[in-house]
Order: sequence, then structure tokens, then C-alpha cells
Amino acid sequence: MKTKTLIIATSLLLFAILTLPTFVVAQNIYGMTSNGGVNNAGIIFQYNPSTSAYIKKIDFTGANGQFPFGSLVQASDGNLYGMTYAGGTSGVGVLFQYNPSTSTYTKKLDFTVVNGAFPSGSLIQASDDNLYGMTYQGGTNSEGNLFQFNPSTSTYTEKFDFTGVNGADPLGSLMQASDGNLYGMTEAGGTNNKGVLFQFNPVTSAYTKELDFIGTNGASPYNTNLLEVSPPTTLVPTLSQWAFITLSVLVLGAAVFFVRGRV
Repeated sequence: MKTKTLIIATSLLLFAILTLPTFVVAQNIYGMTSNGGVNNAGIIFQYNPSTSAYIKKIDFTGANGQFPFGSLVQASDGNLYGMTYAGGTSGVGVLFQYNPSTSTYTKKLDFTVVNGAFPSGSLIQASDDNLYGMTYQGGTNSEGNLFQFNPSTSTYTEKFDFTGVNGADPLGSLMQASDGNLYGMTEAGGTNNKGVLFQFNPVTSAYTKELDFIGTNGASPYNTNLLEVSPPTTLVPTLSQWAFITLSVLVLGAAVFFVRGRV
């Protein structure tokens, strides 16, 4: 009787532990607007979903950037990074850092046309910890470029200039696929001047035009980003979950053995 009672009690305890709800503390959400604010040049804001509290954190001024069209990205250093379409020293955009802990805004780079102009998309942090992005115009051929920014050293490197034939005027953002390569699209250029889909290898800096849009297969991707979709997977317990299950069985078995030995 004691053994049966202990087994039932232990089973109920294990069930309660395994089915405990996961409590998640809501984090703040950050975003930008392309217009508005004190200078009608856009802002950075914070929103707390738990309290519905909205706080304007930064007003773009023109000198520090204006009209952000893309999104923020949080890098592994904890800071947020983004770009503005215009503003800065040359009036053609900036790349900036925002520290959410200290609310400190730092302009990291002025686009100058020579190094790119009018970035329209967002930055991504690749597996090499560098940030990658594109500019809509500027660069060697005034058709936009693809660049790398090292957040640790604040080093900006122009990696590739669009020529028109291989694509022109990218308006979206890059994405890194599971093969390690970066993929993106341009709004114009290519064989039919209707845009291209391309691949960029961040290790070798090799650029490959993968597809020309011709109209019948689509044309002029505008602020549209690529997405890698994984096939559905069977839910399998993680290693830590297996370890917990195994330990629970061993503890239960030991308890039963101990009780039987005393009965």
C-alpha cells in the first residue's frame, strides 16, 4: 500500500514539474518611424508590451540622419544598429548604433555617395559577427553597393558594386541562408532591367547573379526581403529534457526499491 501511494505521489509530482508553465518576462520592443518627431525626420521608440508604455527615445535631426526606411537589428554586443535613407554630412544617409541600456545614439558612418548612398533596407548580422547591408545608389557605378561593417572596430568595407548588368538599385535587405551565403535582390538592372536575385559569399566575397527577373517571372522587387523556409520537423526532446526524464525515472525506481526493501 505504501509503495503504491509513493508511486502515485511521485508520478503526480513529476507530471506537475513537466507541465509547469514557462513564465516569460516581456522585453521592450524597439522600432523607428520614417517621419514625424520634433524635426519631422523620424524617431526611434521603445514600447513595453506588459505596460503598454510608449517612449520616444531619439529624434533624428538631419545631421545625425533622417528618414529611416529599414528596421533595427540587435547585434551580439547588445547594441541596436540601423540606417537612415537621408541625412548626415552628405545628406545621403548614415549608419548608426543605439545602446538600449544607456539610450545613447552614436552615428558610426556617413554615407558619401562614393561609399554608397540612400540605404533603404536593414542591416543583418551574419555568422562572422559582421553587419552586412546595401545602399540603393552610390558606389563606383552609382547603382548601389553591398557592404560590410564590423561593429567591434567600426570598420566599413565596400564589398561589391552593382554595375547594372549584375543588378542595380537594391531596395530591400540581405538574408543569410543555412548554406552560409547571403542572398538578396535588386529593384532594377539585370538582362531586362527588371531586377535580379543574387548570392554573395561573405567568406570569398564572390558575387553570383542567380536569376534575372523578366516580367513574366516577376519584376522590380521593391523593399521585399527573402525568407528561407524549413520543412516541418518532428518534435524531439532536447538533450537536457532527455537527461531530466532519465533522472526522474532513476529517482522513481530508487524510491520504489527503497520502499519495498523496508516493507
